[in-house]
This record gives sequence, C-alpha cells and structure tokens, in this order.
Amino acid sequence: MKKISKFLIFLLAFLILVVPAFSFAAENPPLPGLVPCDNSAAYPCDFTAFMTLINKVITFILFYMALPIAAIMI
Repeated sequence: MKKISKFLIFLLAFLILVVPAFSFAAENPPLPGLVPCDNSAAYPCDFTAFMTLINKVITFILFYMALPIAAIMI
C-alpha cells in the first residue's frame, strides 16, 4: 500500500508540474506556444516547424523541468 501511495504522490506532483506547459500549445499567431505552425502561408507546417517543435520540447525539459524533478528526487 505504501508503494502505491508513493507512486500516486509522485504522479500527482509530476502532473502538477507538466500540465500547465500544455496550455500554451493553442495560442494564436505569432505562435509563441508549443506548436510553431498553423498551416497558413505565414506559418507553414514543414520540417522546419517540426524541428522548432522538437527544440521547444527539449528546451522546456532541460530548463524548466530538470530543477523541479531534481528537487523532488532529492
């Protein structure tokens, strides 16, 4: 029972840290959110947009999630 409660506490803490990041995915142009394209002429969905998305995800994980996860682990 202790293992399950520890896991649920960890899962809850992780979700509290991660869920707000997904709220930035649907912002309007100039597209400062997670998704860098809207398939228009100004912001086409191409390989560059995909690589920008990957870069934003990696940057978010390294700079915004590493410190809270390390604090939880310690």
